Order: sequence, then structure tokens, then C-alpha cells
Amino acid sequence: MSIQRLKRKSENRKVPFVVGEFYHLYNRGFEKRDIVLDQDDVSRFIQSMNEFNSVKTIGSIYEHSFGSSTPKLSKSSWNEYIGRGNGKGICNPDITVSQFNGSDEYKRFALSSFELILEQKGRDKEMEKILIE
Repeated sequence: MSIQRLKRKSENRKVPFVVGEFYHLYNRGFEKRDIVLDQDDVSRFIQSMNEFNSVKTIGSIYEHSFGSSTPKLSKSSWNEYIGRGNGKGICNPDITVSQFNGSDEYKRFALSSFELILEQKGRDKEMEKILIE
């Protein structure tokens, strides 16, 4: 990822993150922009979540990264939220799952919400086509 692209991404953030607060990451950015553009973005995001989840400063995520043998894999926290995690994930789903009667109820809610999100996304694309024409 280029330095210009990194600067552009950080300039888009108007309100700084605050220690001790919780943030929800959405599947799209401001003005419906994609927040993950390629596999490098996915890998960097997961690496950032792991490394920056600390009170101490760690420096740049790119320090000493030449010739990295880290594979670029797609990762998901889904198993952590539905009670099948191995305890080595990056998420602590307790805050979310505790609002439901267990991980099974959360799973039903999440899957039904996902269907609604996909339906809405389809309607949004249809509306975009109509408005563009």
C-alpha cells in the first residue's frame, strides 16, 4: 500500500479513537466507500487489530517487515461469536453475545440480520441504477 493511500485513509478519520471506548466496524465506509479494497487491506487490518490492541505504543506496523513469511489469509471472528472459538482469536465477543440468551440466539439474530443487509444492499444498488439513468 502506498504512503499516499495510507495518508488519505488517516485523513478521512475526523474523530480520533479514544482508549476505553468500544467501536463497531461496519462493512463500508463514509459515503458508502469500501473500507477493505484488497487482500493486503484485510491482512493489514487483522495484523493491526492484533498488534495495536495494547496500551503501550509499538511503533510502525511496517517496521522490520521486509521478506515477511506471514501468509495472507482471510480471517473471520464468526466462530468466536457463535461459541466455537479456540480462545486464540482477536475478538472478545462477550459484550455482544451477553445481550442474547447465549451464542445460539446470537447466531440466529446475526444470520437473519445478514439476510436483511443483503436485501437492503440489493435495493440500494437498484436505486443507484435508477438514479444514474
